[in-house]
Amino acid sequence: MYIRSNPKRGIIFLLWLLVVGFSALNVWLGLQTCKPSGFLDVLLLSIAMCPLTLYGWYTVLLEVNTWEVDADTVRVRDFAGLRNRQFLKSEVRHWQERCKANKYNHWDELQVHTAREKFRLLSAGVRNYKDLKHAILRGVPMNLPEEESKTSQPKTAIYTVLSVALLTAGMCWAIYNRAGNYTAFRNEACVETILSANPVHETGAKNSAWMLFPVRQYPQLAFGIANNDGTYQSAAINDMRLKLHKGDTLTLCIDSADYALHIAKTRQPDFWDRASGSDYIRVLGIRDKKWVYLYPKDVREWERTEPGPWIVLLLFGGIFLIAALATHFHNRKAKPLRGAG
Repeated sequence: MYIRSNPKRGIIFLLWLLVVGFSALNVWLGLQTCKPSGFLDVLLLSIAMCPLTLYGWYTVLLEVNTWEVDADTVRVRDFAGLRNRQFLKSEVRHWQERCKANKYNHWDELQVHTAREKFRLLSAGVRNYKDLKHAILRGVPMNLPEEESKTSQPKTAIYTVLSVALLTAGMCWAIYNRAGNYTAFRNEACVETILSANPVHETGAKNSAWMLFPVRQYPQLAFGIANNDGTYQSAAINDMRLKLHKGDTLTLCIDSADYALHIAKTRQPDFWDRASGSDYIRVLGIRDKKWVYLYPKDVREWERTEPGPWIVLLLFGGIFLIAALATHFHNRKAKPLRGAG
């Protein structure tokens, strides 16, 4: 008797669509961190998505399998052709079938264990699941009860380890960041500049509080203020939109570390400078001879109350913790089905 798996092409197409979409999003996020206006939180989000993207490619390339069963041999080939495996029915040590379900669907999973490997067949991926199961298990002895009790604990353990690692890293970063915010404010250095063009709205929207200031003395640098520097600066943006023009002389106050890196050239860029865009300088204060448009003290005061990029680690840590708990309770509810070959 020979039988071959009949895949559900709609499910496989959906998996490929999700994987390609996540990959494109991951690449886009990575490219954003390379731009002058890139931010560290974008880099962290890109890094956090990498494991999900890699797991997706692992699933579509290695877990979407084609099964072929004849009288004595079972052959399993993955989509990428990297693993062409086979086993004899006489090599099967034990097997188990689990009923799984979520809010929207339910499916069966057949696990066949040999001395060297484990093979999984999902009813969600093939149309002729029952025929394949009977063909695979024909002539295979019944399960051993002590081995049937083994559930998918490794998956729960992986989620738990990831959640603990991310939550610990996020909390340590938050404590370090909070301790630094309660210390004295860092010094600002002010530079007198001349605008080489009118201030530019970085996002193209006139009602946006993102603005770049082209400077004649440093054409290679991007001086800007961001939308997340406090809602109070919206009024300042409107004021600058009306009053500042090409050729005006401005005093721009920036962080002393940025001054040493970009203006004085007394230090080299480190990893964080490159990750957040080494040519972008965050402006903390703006004034001319008549007006003060932005106060560095106001920016620093707002900065003390806002969460930093560590919130991304806590967010993903919480997601993995929820996944670990959901997997644990799901494994407890799952009922293994015993049967003869």
